[in-house]
Amino acid sequence: MAIISGGYIMLARQVWDSSLSNKPAIYFKIWIWMLTKANHTHVKKDGFTFLRGELRATYDDFIECGAYFIGYRKKKPTKTVVRNCLRWFRNEGMITTRKTTRGMVIKIEKYDHYQNPSNYEDPNENHKTTTTEPCPTRTINKNVKNDKNEQEINTEKFVKNLTNSPEYLRAKKTAESLRNHEYDKSHLP
Repeated sequence: MAIISGGYIMLARQVWDSSLSNKPAIYFKIWIWMLTKANHTHVKKDGFTFLRGELRATYDDFIECGAYFIGYRKKKPTKTVVRNCLRWFRNEGMITTRKTTRGMVIKIEKYDHYQNPSNYEDPNENHKTTTTEPCPTRTINKNVKNDKNEQEINTEKFVKNLTNSPEYLRAKKTAESLRNHEYDKSHLP
């Protein structure tokens, strides 16, 4: 198996439960870009010392990061959009920023916590090894009839709840009034 160059980041599944998942796609794209560009170790660059989880960027970097193509035309976010994204990240406590002469230094908060593999493992979890024995090709499920009965009951409950909902009753009333309404057919061919 070939080694993937360029390193990696860890992304917790709970990102979909966060407020980030309710924002426009540009927010997610900038967030992932910052995670991939952040230093994974302490680094000295251009006379600056960057800690783990920090990166230096400019608004132009973010504009390029957020760019995408519509056919052959390149669509870029505006500086205002980028500024709003960064402001939202700061307000949510996801980043802190400080200005420099060559852009800004961004510190991703809790970078160490989310990029530490041991935080994704449960120490009480028993890791069972899998066997190499083949699975049986045919399984018999005696509960198929019970499953079908449960599905029928769930379907009946769903239909009952749906037909008693205010939206359904309103739509039914509107449909009945349209059916009973006499149309002026003089304008029809």
